[in-house]
Amino acid sequence: MRGAALVCAYTENEELYAVLRGPLTMAADSRTGKAADSLFSLPATASSEVPEIAEGVPCLVRLRITPKAGEPYSLVDYASAGRDWKTMIAAWLPTEE
Repeated sequence: MRGAALVCAYTENEELYAVLRGPLTMAADSRTGKAADSLFSLPATASSEVPEIAEGVPCLVRLRITPKAGEPYSLVDYASAGRDWKTMIAAWLPTEE
């Protein structure tokens, strides 16, 4: 994935991926439009974007992920994810593959 690194963890039933941008762990936050408990398509291309508070998720870093197939989605830095205490977040992402 260009612009980010992937770390893989294997469980008995699935592969989970964490997306890293430099020293930061990125996380899915359901406020960005994709549910944090959904399946993610990785690897994909990633581009760093200026965080947009207007999107409803104030964050330090936001990555726009464009999968090979499917709709693009965003990941935000883990420290900013779920700051409203109502949102589901995930740093380890289950994959479709």
